[in-house]
Amino acid sequence: MSEIIRYRFVLERLFFRDLKSIIGYGVGDYIAHFLKPFFLAIIIAFVRSKVSKVDIISAYVTVYYGILVWWLFADTVKASIGIFRKNRSIITKIYLPKIILVTSSFWARVAAISLQAMAGVFFLPIVRPEFMTLAIASIFTVLCTILCFNLCIGISYLALRFRAIRTITEFLLFSLFFTMPVTFDTYVLGQNQTLYYAINPIGAAIDIVKNALLGRPQDNFIAALSITSWCALSFLIVPFFQKNIDRTVETI
Repeated sequence: MSEIIRYRFVLERLFFRDLKSIIGYGVGDYIAHFLKPFFLAIIIAFVRSKVSKVDIISAYVTVYYGILVWWLFADTVKASIGIFRKNRSIITKIYLPKIILVTSSFWARVAAISLQAMAGVFFLPIVRPEFMTLAIASIFTVLCTILCFNLCIGISYLALRFRAIRTITEFLLFSLFFTMPVTFDTYVLGQNQTLYYAINPIGAAIDIVKNALLGRPQDNFIAALSITSWCALSFLIVPFFQKNIDRTVETI
């Protein structure tokens, strides 16, 4: 943390560089960035409303934010793979803590997704979520974001040591998407819901956000325990990766 504060001006420049590369440089790029989740959510919500006989507006809002929580996890993890090789020209010219590259890439994507989330705020008065449940969902989303950041640090280090990490991670992300409660509700899982929450904190975060937006009664204990436990575990493991990243990057 002290090194990040010391090199905060470098981090700021890298952050805006990464943010521009994600959102784009022109008006058309900005519009496309906001419309991407909008149209995807409309398609999924339309199908859900026909299959599950739910209100299409409620389905749209929950799918929209469910997609954004999933992208928060998937996009940041994929971006962390090969982050040091991508920035080889910077690494070879100046000294900086290598963790700054992961930090700028991660938070630039969080900022881009946050802008997309703000575009859906206009639909909140329609579904009328309760303030308390929405506040709880926000807390869990923050914990999920911290977990994703620590995971990105670990993935970036493992990608340096093992080239197969890219293929394995992309396969796992593709497979995990179909287990995420973006297009379905977790109550259809029945008795397996407890195990699902226990092993999948990202799915738990998506479900909490969806239930909060719809005002559904929910038992947050298992989901909260899952997210908090994984987040705490990541803080125990991530110092090992932080310590070895600088040393390993010199070998690439």
